[in-house]
Amino acid sequence: MKTICVAGKNDIAVNVLLHLLKFYSHEFKLVVTCNSNENGINSWQKSLRYFAKQYNVPEVKLTDLYEIADLIFISCEYDKLIDVSKFKTTELFNIHFSKLPAYKGCSNSVHPLLNGEKEVGVTFHKIARGCDTGEIISQRVFSVCDDDSAYDLYLSYLDYGTKEIIKNIPSVLNKSYQSKPQSSIGSSFYSRKSLDFSNLKLNCFKTAIEITNQVRAFCFRPYQKDYFGYNLYCYIENLDLSLKSKLHELFNSFGYNNKSLVNQYDSCGGGYYFCNTILFRLFIFPNFKEFSIFIPFNQISAYKLEFVIFYFQKFISNCL
Repeated sequence: MKTICVAGKNDIAVNVLLHLLKFYSHEFKLVVTCNSNENGINSWQKSLRYFAKQYNVPEVKLTDLYEIADLIFISCEYDKLIDVSKFKTTELFNIHFSKLPAYKGCSNSVHPLLNGEKEVGVTFHKIARGCDTGEIISQRVFSVCDDDSAYDLYLSYLDYGTKEIIKNIPSVLNKSYQSKPQSSIGSSFYSRKSLDFSNLKLNCFKTAIEITNQVRAFCFRPYQKDYFGYNLYCYIENLDLSLKSKLHELFNSFGYNNKSLVNQYDSCGGGYYFCNTILFRLFIFPNFKEFSIFIPFNQISAYKLEFVIFYFQKFISNCL
């Protein structure tokens, strides 16, 4: 009997396992390999270990799989780089959250937003030497909405990625799938060190849309659940009265009172002073992380102001 191993984490690994249990458990032996940080507890995502225990599916180590010649290995966000030379099988597959060959590597819910991408994808591919370099079997491309955060994008990856794996399972099992090498054109890679999530800062010396993209890219509520409370300050210099009224209206609609608006230099502390500039300062406790947005105010329209505040409000909501 052939062995199918589902390796990885979260809803995508669990949902693929449940699909295999429902339709293929009588033909194949099913096992799982969990990520190193797996704790067996369901949270905002399902736990692969928890569901494997519930359905009596054995959990094995990666090294236990090397000698299984009739193995089919399906990686669903597995956290270890696979050394294909250690396996006796070549039936090694991965779902990658990007439109390969672009965005190989990590943090694929963040980098496309930082780069202003309008479409992304999920790719089901063979595992080869290197990171996400294997031949492509199938790919699903989808649009990125203007207000999608990293969290929104990740949920889309899970949905489309699960469907892409399930769609390909029959051809994987009977070896009728076709694959093609990745193109070198459009290829890119981001390592785990490309972002330091323990020390995220907004680069404020960018255009308004680039700052907005940073706000979207750093919104991932499940990983920000330990933050609580916030103060939002706006420093204003030489602000037109009509726009000042618009700003009051917008802030009040978000539930902030007029104390959020100040017109004096250094009235909130910190010694900031920027002529013809709006400065938003967000303090997220208890880590006292600070996010600031600098928006040049020369001839800025009320519409553009509303656009910026809308995304900053979305960022705040995702942090609470």
